[in-house]
Amino acid sequence: RYFESFLKEEFIRAKRYGSNLSLIFIDLDNLKRVNELHGHTMGSKAIRKVADRVMPLIRTVDKLFRYGGDEFCVVLPETGWQGALEVAERLRLSVESAPFLQDVGGVELTASFGVASYPEHAGSREELLRAADAAMYRIKQSGKNSISVAGEPKAGERHAAFTEKLGSGS
Repeated sequence: RYFESFLKEEFIRAKRYGSNLSLIFIDLDNLKRVNELHGHTMGSKAIRKVADRVMPLIRTVDKLFRYGGDEFCVVLPETGWQGALEVAERLRLSVESAPFLQDVGGVELTASFGVASYPEHAGSREELLRAADAAMYRIKQSGKNSISVAGEPKAGERHAAFTEKLGSGS
């Protein structure tokens, strides 16, 4: 898969040059409900619309991948976890900002995000994948439509403080 090859190359580059590499796992909240109410065709359309909304918000060196089902991954070369957290918040706000699928009356979607970075949270690309995935599942189980950073059990509290800081412009 292109995702695995791209992540491998970027991980090797980050290790060689001593730079950061971050990964954001994104899981669409309640897509199963969209599929049940409107059918899988509309669910697939919603997934494409999420990708269309997210793509303009990442740099050209960053890559968005469909990871499976209702999950995406964003690979962020030369980005530490704080930068990845800022990107994740922009993406989260974009997903929740307006309904999708206007042709069926509009569907509200949100997403849960997990952030992990090399070298802070992982020493290998497999560990990076596991850390971002675990962070995403942690937030999914504790309320959805939020962001969790790998290795932070109180990421929800930290995210609230981060969001407040963004809102105050400091």
